[in-house]
Amino acid sequence: MLRKTTLARAFQADLDEPWLGIDLDTFTPRLPPRRTAVLPNMCMVMIRDARESDLDEILQIRNHAIVHSTATWTDEVESLQDCFRWLAERRSAGEAVLVAEADGSVVGYAAYTRWRPKPGYRYTVADSVYVVDGHQGKGIGKMLLAELIARATTAGTHVMIADIESTNAVSINLHRSLGFVPAGDLAQIGRKFDRWLDLSILTLSLRKRGTPGRTETLNSG
Repeated sequence: MLRKTTLARAFQADLDEPWLGIDLDTFTPRLPPRRTAVLPNMCMVMIRDARESDLDEILQIRNHAIVHSTATWTDEVESLQDCFRWLAERRSAGEAVLVAEADGSVVGYAAYTRWRPKPGYRYTVADSVYVVDGHQGKGIGKMLLAELIARATTAGTHVMIADIESTNAVSINLHRSLGFVPAGDLAQIGRKFDRWLDLSILTLSLRKRGTPGRTETLNSG
């Protein structure tokens, strides 16, 4: 529920609260019904589901991260066809793909996917959050991740995992601000830009421990 008279002030209040209104015991997000906010710099940002028409801009964001950062551990740039296939796969699996739109342009996106393919992991997902250079540090990543958490919770997810390159303090701090806790580091398990990379793993429990969404019998495999 919005606590102040203007959307800008309400979102600023959420930025000032480290848990963004999340009760970590029952994890019932208190996000505003509208996914639009006026950021402190008066930039109107809308968080919404990704569309096919967004994929050109999403592709630019993804390839920029591939070429210039260790946020993703590959050096193989993607094609627009790859992005169409990626979006179709996420939709088919019922997984959220969100964009942040400002002034008619996509300035960030977020998505989650099953952490591992075997059926025993079906209640665990991994998130990805990317914000365009020049729009970082404005709260857009926090908006995207908060909405992604809400979507995953509604979908019945039990745990969300963040796999982050260990020197990426901005991403680690973003996730910790929304309740993720460190689960451990893996040393030198990746390589990019001619150097070894460490991986920091953070987790967020979306349900009270010991209360799974439903009981099922797994097939072996």
